[in-house]
Amino acid sequence: MGDPVDGYRVFISHASEDRWVAEQLARHARESGARTFLDAADVDDGDDFEERIREAAEDCSEMLVLMTPWALARSRYIWLEIGAFWIQRKRIVALLHGVTTDESSKTATCPSS
Repeated sequence: MGDPVDGYRVFISHASEDRWVAEQLARHARESGARTFLDAADVDDGDDFEERIREAAEDCSEMLVLMTPWALARSRYIWLEIGAFWIQRKRIVALLHGVTTDESSKTATCPSS
């Protein structure tokens, strides 16, 4: 396992239906030396969910967004999280899983360009 890069943290954004895949991405990121933020692991019962997301967006160096059919169809939080990173001019990496670029841009929940 690699040594953690000092202060480098990756925020992993995903739909709840994609939790298992997100956990695998987080594991691989940690094995590569990054620290991660993953809501399932880092938000405790009773926490103010939205406040924890805002704090993590400030603390993380970049965002990895898992774009799947479930994320595009139902997850309003993904777009809020993307916006939080965009406004801070932080790196946003999208990983398409089960959707094409064309499908993702034609989805009703996808903000238009």
